[in-house]
Amino acid sequence: MIRQVVFLAIGIFTHISAISQVLDLPANPDFKSPFFEVNQQMQHSFPIDPRQAEYQQLDSIVRYGYDEEVEKWNKPLHKLSISYDSNYNDTLILQSVWDKSSNEWLDLTKEIKEYNETNHIKIREFHVIGRTGNRIQYAYNVNNKLIEKTESFFKSGEWHYKQRNVYTYSSENLLVSDSVYRYNFLENREWLNIGITTFYYDDAGQLLHDSTYIKPWLQGNNIGDWRPFSSTSHQYNESQNSEEITFLTWEILPGSFIPSSREFIQYHNEAGDISARINFEWNKNQNVWDSINAVQYSYSDEDELVEYRRQIWDTNPSTVVELLNFDYSVSNDEMLLPSSTLNSYPQSIFHHKILSIESGRLKLNSNQTEKFGVAKFYYSTHEREVVTKIEGSQYGDPLRVYPNPASEFISVNFKATFQDANVTLYNINGTKMLSEPIKNNEKIIINTLKKGMYFYCLEFGNQEYVGKLIVK
Repeated sequence: MIRQVVFLAIGIFTHISAISQVLDLPANPDFKSPFFEVNQQMQHSFPIDPRQAEYQQLDSIVRYGYDEEVEKWNKPLHKLSISYDSNYNDTLILQSVWDKSSNEWLDLTKEIKEYNETNHIKIREFHVIGRTGNRIQYAYNVNNKLIEKTESFFKSGEWHYKQRNVYTYSSENLLVSDSVYRYNFLENREWLNIGITTFYYDDAGQLLHDSTYIKPWLQGNNIGDWRPFSSTSHQYNESQNSEEITFLTWEILPGSFIPSSREFIQYHNEAGDISARINFEWNKNQNVWDSINAVQYSYSDEDELVEYRRQIWDTNPSTVVELLNFDYSVSNDEMLLPSSTLNSYPQSIFHHKILSIESGRLKLNSNQTEKFGVAKFYYSTHEREVVTKIEGSQYGDPLRVYPNPASEFISVNFKATFQDANVTLYNINGTKMLSEPIKNNEKIIINTLKKGMYFYCLEFGNQEYVGKLIVK
């Protein structure tokens, strides 16, 4: 069943904005709060079910303009191509532009990813083809929390260190500090600690505020003394299901923190879906908050995102209307999507298979739109090996995984006739979390797993049994 949903955005928000965001070379992140980065899973977000027999893989997104000769929207402009590995991770994303002279795609930029054994990002490279490149390397602790991020740049055929962030956590796995180091490659070739951000929480583990101190880089290889740089505060209103984030910067004169920007977030539900986001900027001259932009999200009765609106307060505001075409017969758990593209869109927009996006500008003082582009999404169909459930009636007493829910360990009770038993746990993204041989009623320790739902797969020779496990 094909249906259409209107996707509204105030300001320039087209599909190609996602392409450019995916492969932009990373900006200098020197003292930006790492809280959101290190608290998201640095791994693929495809919610693959081990029992899923078939899935739709997003291979490319092509942006078309209007061809006046044939009077159709089939003039190729830009293209994003995605490649995946055998673990369903996106490993290569190419951004291309259509070359009229050669009648073929010309690659402009590429993003290359490598993953570790738990499918967390290990290396991420950004290249402007034929010119420059940046690389980010990630390291994790035993709980798969990000503990180190090292940035390098490519010059004269070699990679050169640029910056390193080192993260520490509490016993509750809450981010405690982010230490920033700059690489001194002129003389001593050493890492110099030039900044640190410390995070503070309430008893429930909600982030209250953070503070950043820096050592300014002076002339030559000299760095100054520690001084305040910035601070961020978070306020929560549980009754209104909202959050307010205020960003402060340190002013040498008068020697205090002053407001810089503010963000208000209204949540749609307890799952964290956002219904509104408003950004403000501090007006020093009038000592008031000026509205910069606002984003509104609308949801269906099934809590599926159906409308997106962005308003920008500017001297020349514009409104862009995006018409999204969905195939509602394919849900997101039947799709393989690149994590980079998901990061450019609200992830909740991919609740079903997107076929195309038609873009138009809303005329001033009118509800009419003027179409200016079409983005089409291209998929391929793939099959995967399906694990089959062992029927209890065929093998006697059913297999049992207990306790379920569990927190410290699990055990499996099965018939003595089963030999060479093995248990494998997957998270909801399809990532293998552990795989071990197991004896009847033997304990498997799971206390390092995060709370949530998992899939277990019990193997007995060439037979398999699949079920769900709740970790509390």
